[in-house]
Amino acid sequence: MKYRLYGQPQKLLLHGGPGAIGSVSGFAADLGDCIEVLNYGQTIEDQLKEIHDIVEEFKIESPTLIGHSWGAWLAFLYACKYETSRIILIGCGAFKTSYLEQMDQSRQSKLTKEEEQKAAYFFEHMTSINDDDLLEFGRLMSKMDAYELVDYKDKMITFDAKGHQMLMDELRPLRTSGKLLEMGRSISAEIVIIHGKEDPHPYKGVTEPFDEIGIKYDLILLEECGHSPWIEKYAKDMFYEYIKSI
Repeated sequence: MKYRLYGQPQKLLLHGGPGAIGSVSGFAADLGDCIEVLNYGQTIEDQLKEIHDIVEEFKIESPTLIGHSWGAWLAFLYACKYETSRIILIGCGAFKTSYLEQMDQSRQSKLTKEEEQKAAYFFEHMTSINDDDLLEFGRLMSKMDAYELVDYKDKMITFDAKGHQMLMDELRPLRTSGKLLEMGRSISAEIVIIHGKEDPHPYKGVTEPFDEIGIKYDLILLEECGHSPWIEKYAKDMFYEYIKSI
């Protein structure tokens, strides 16, 4: 299965992780009229091809891509290479490494010492932990990244730990060298950034680098909201209002 179809294929949703396959399924089902792309590729090029194959299969001209977390970077990279009308970046990661310390401190502040030790273990042994440990890892990640969740439900089809590692190993040098940001100069699509003000991934890690090189965007900041707005208690309704109005 390469995708899930919800109503008419008017826009494409890209999941996070990388490797968190199916993690935007609840969002896709609530939004409707979209294709949830199930990116299994373990290289950036493979994932971009998976998206483009779906665009061609459904004959979508100049599509709208909605990406969450890793999927936001992927939407950005797709727009660097292919014609798109709009990309919506939700909870996008920082484009410069100088913002990572702020993210790490925010995440750690939300965990107990015991949880912090567990999370560190899971990060270190990601490719070898069992399914029960992955569920606990997912719960800890949600706690670190959220402001206040409606609830925590694991809706992933699977988590590809090996793919996660391979994709991040490929992306990190692009970010560190500045090439990832520079690639954005070629984007002609409209860019909309939707970000929770309480997301540990600082929104300024996206907006300030964009401002530095003149990438134009619209910014929607959600109050009392963490990394995944569609499951945030106080921001969920406002998030869907913004998405549907866009």
